[in-house]
Amino acid sequence: MFLLIVGGGFLAGVVNTLAGGGSIITLPILIYAGLPPTMSNATNRVAIVLQNVGALAGFAKHGHKPGREAWILLIPSMAGGILGAFLAIDVDEALLKKIIGVVLVFMLIPILRKSSRDRVRAVSMEIKPWMWVAYFLIGVYGGFLQVGVGFLYLGLLSGIQNIDLVRANLLKVFFILAYTLFALILFAWKAKVDWLAGFALALGTTGGGWLGAKLAVERGERWIRVVLVLAVIVASLQLTGLGKLLSHLLPH
Repeated sequence: MFLLIVGGGFLAGVVNTLAGGGSIITLPILIYAGLPPTMSNATNRVAIVLQNVGALAGFAKHGHKPGREAWILLIPSMAGGILGAFLAIDVDEALLKKIIGVVLVFMLIPILRKSSRDRVRAVSMEIKPWMWVAYFLIGVYGGFLQVGVGFLYLGLLSGIQNIDLVRANLLKVFFILAYTLFALILFAWKAKVDWLAGFALALGTTGGGWLGAKLAVERGERWIRVVLVLAVIVASLQLTGLGKLLSHLLPH
């Protein structure tokens, strides 16, 4: 089980840094390891914090650092993340499990959609009033659940703001690290974190985050879509209960 968590964490670290959606892999692994959904959601943040530290180090090694705009937009993103973390503390576990399963299905849309980000060339952004609302709402979702929040950030940064893909990945990592650190502190205070499982997961994701930053600079994320799609399908079937239903319907 330890090796499964570490291995899944490494893959998730690469996926998270390249595009997002690594929690599609880690949340089901933690639940499979026996953690309740609420505790899995909280414990997952240990790995996310350390993985994004590794990712930022990887970007910095290649000369990529957040700029002034990132620090400004961190304000609404952080505010949303804090609110989302508070909302996640007392949510019903059965409901959360179904929410995770349904969210994973919707995450297939950006995964399967043909990306136009390769055509993006902007390296800076002009901050507009609507961005404060958009970053706040994404922060709320990220603080609450985290699953697939990287896709939302990349969709906003690359798809709408026309930011270069490499810089968009860097900013995504920067925003997620900031509010997830607060969320982890809050979850730990509420005794929702399994530290042993969290550090086992982090062992994998930190290395994966560093490698993901390297691959983000050198190759891009399209080659991992097949892995993500398979992970989404398997996880969604498990969490929504459809997998168990299908197993009963299929002939034995």
